[in-house]
Amino acid sequence: MKKEIYIFALLLCCLSNISCAKEPLPDDMKFDDHPDNPDSVLHNDSKYIAVFGDIQNYFTSSQNMQYYKGSLQWITSHADKISFILHTGDVTNYNSPGEWQNFYNITAPYTNIVPFYTCIGNHDYLCSAPDPWNHRDSTHFSEYVGFPSTVSHIEAYYESGHFENVLVHEELFEGDDVYLLILELNPRRLVVEWADSLVKTIPNSNIILITHRYMTANAHRYTNLLYITDTASRPAQYVWDNLIYGNDNIRCVLCGHVSSLSRVLYSENAFGRIVPQIEFNIQKLPHGGDG
Repeated sequence: MKKEIYIFALLLCCLSNISCAKEPLPDDMKFDDHPDNPDSVLHNDSKYIAVFGDIQNYFTSSQNMQYYKGSLQWITSHADKISFILHTGDVTNYNSPGEWQNFYNITAPYTNIVPFYTCIGNHDYLCSAPDPWNHRDSTHFSEYVGFPSTVSHIEAYYESGHFENVLVHEELFEGDDVYLLILELNPRRLVVEWADSLVKTIPNSNIILITHRYMTANAHRYTNLLYITDTASRPAQYVWDNLIYGNDNIRCVLCGHVSSLSRVLYSENAFGRIVPQIEFNIQKLPHGGDG
């Protein structure tokens, strides 16, 4: 049987129960009846990538954190089929050490089973009035996202010891390589040039690009800057024009930020390939994401 690769989002509508979780979820966590067993969406001859979008509100209350933990339990109970987890930015809501520590404490044990990778979102920087957002160094991001079980998969850093811009080497099926190109919020021009030079060294690879603020609510690429607006920063359209469009090995883009749950933009690159650009964001669902 032909091997297939699926990227899927963990939505309440498809995971109508998580009875396979190793620990019980809160008593008030009720699911509507659904005709399908959520485990049945995972085909035996396929491998999957799980995607979380904007998990920031999972860490605003202890009850919400249980929903996040339940999702990780479900994913890792299917580690034979789910190769790794990607998150599209906004790990925290306020970039507070407490939120970061909660994220790390819950997530770290599961990364020993299924690797977890995230890009940085605007809420992962410090916001202080009257300035709309502070500088790139106003974040705890790199202190909490470099899990020991996943750091070994990073092949290139833009800045040593920083995880905002990295190239990760992963596998789906054994021997079936995939690269994850993780880029910062409003990537700087030099970051885009660094990424372009990297992907050109692996022309026959499959690359997934993950960045936070990329697609608008109308499914267009951002042409403006927000949050970090220094002269070095570039909007999503610049990333498309100067990185994605001319590199046929970038097969899709994942992003978050917009509170619209999910949408897809299909664009043709310079080689005639249709590149799906997928936005996913769960932050407005109840309980921080509803598991």
